[in-house]
Amino acid sequence: MTQNRNILRPLTKPARAWRLGVAVGLGLCTLVAAFLGYALILDRTAPQVVIRADLTEAGDNAPVSFSTSESRDNPGILSFHWDFGDGASATGADATHAYSVAGRYVVTVTVRDLEGNEGTASRVVLVRQYWADDFWRSSAPEEQGMDRAPLESMMEAIERGQHAIHSVTVIRNGHIVWEEYLRGWRPHRLHEIQSCTKSVTSVLIGIAMYRGLIQSVEQRMVEFFPDHTIAHLDERKERITLKHLLTMSVGMDWHELDYPYDDPRNTLGQMWVSDDAVQYCLDRPMVNEPGKSWAYNSCTSIILGGIIEQVSGQSVHAWAREVLFDPIGIGDVSWALVAGGHYHTDGGLFMRPRDMARLGYLMLMDGAWDGWPIVSPEWVEASTRAHYRTPWGDGYGYQWWTLPRTDVFMATGHYDQRIYVSPEHNLVTVFTAHIEDQDPHPTETWMRQYVLAACVR
Repeated sequence: MTQNRNILRPLTKPARAWRLGVAVGLGLCTLVAAFLGYALILDRTAPQVVIRADLTEAGDNAPVSFSTSESRDNPGILSFHWDFGDGASATGADATHAYSVAGRYVVTVTVRDLEGNEGTASRVVLVRQYWADDFWRSSAPEEQGMDRAPLESMMEAIERGQHAIHSVTVIRNGHIVWEEYLRGWRPHRLHEIQSCTKSVTSVLIGIAMYRGLIQSVEQRMVEFFPDHTIAHLDERKERITLKHLLTMSVGMDWHELDYPYDDPRNTLGQMWVSDDAVQYCLDRPMVNEPGKSWAYNSCTSIILGGIIEQVSGQSVHAWAREVLFDPIGIGDVSWALVAGGHYHTDGGLFMRPRDMARLGYLMLMDGAWDGWPIVSPEWVEASTRAHYRTPWGDGYGYQWWTLPRTDVFMATGHYDQRIYVSPEHNLVTVFTAHIEDQDPHPTETWMRQYVLAACVR
């Protein structure tokens, strides 16, 4: 009988093994193709990540636990790298770290996805911080990681140069480490802070926005004054925003620094003798497109004060006492008035140096005081970075200045009133003085040469 070669026979072991290998190979190819296909459709933008922490204030050697959100559920995240801000690091979606030295630390996590894109997030942790209630605590400079020798050298420079400095206050890690009063000044005396007042006014605007009384820095100036008739209201003036006021980029005709203050052509002097300071400033004609350039202009601060009145329904002083001064422990102040009964929001505030330091410390702590938010961290960040470069080389933010080639931001006032803040060094430094315009103005140099140099750890 002829054998039928088409009849199926059981596979031999080698044949079964070969076919099984082919099947497994095809399956693996399918999985690889699916994986590659998934990788190819991943978003090529940086992955988003948020840090969660169980504490934002830690005691001595207390462990702080960190985790990430909006990333653990994302299968595209491959790696996590933590930098705790004190030289230590870790990996993984969760991390725990104990700090041994008091200070302000910025914790950063970097994540990487399948495409190699990186995303980062940061969070501030305060270690062994306290919050000044009625009084600041004092400490030796060495206890807060500072060398006293540069600070002593600064005082020698003040004496040697016969500079008209009235006070020097240095605060590190929330402690007064250096405080000197000269030329008859004492801690309890109120000092005119001049244009540092502008920085206070900026914080008050930020608080109004945080509380929902202002929608955005892109709101137009004219929207805040519906009951005012504004002169020279052309298309350019219609485009002035709150941000233009905050950054002194309004484009208005203004001659504050072009003539002596007693010269009748000085527009600041004209404002002082007008019937209403806010109205005078609103009425100024335009010379440039808003946002085109920076020019020092105190009328922007006066208009900001008018906006505070409009949105709060209170005087600027009453609003400041309610939402800023009382919450952060600022004591008695004096605040001058300008024409029309408005508060002098560009330079008329008097306060004690230690209370000036409270304002700087609020900004150092990203707008929070004793765990309570006063103004948003976003407002602090936007206020204290340079939006424009000034003719003197400093940067200008939202009525705050920045010191070039450092992390320092500052409130500045005529005759060398200064509030310097260094987040990197957890440092606030206050100077009050009466240094005439024609004399050298050394506090920025002292800040670099002595105060920052004293921070040895």
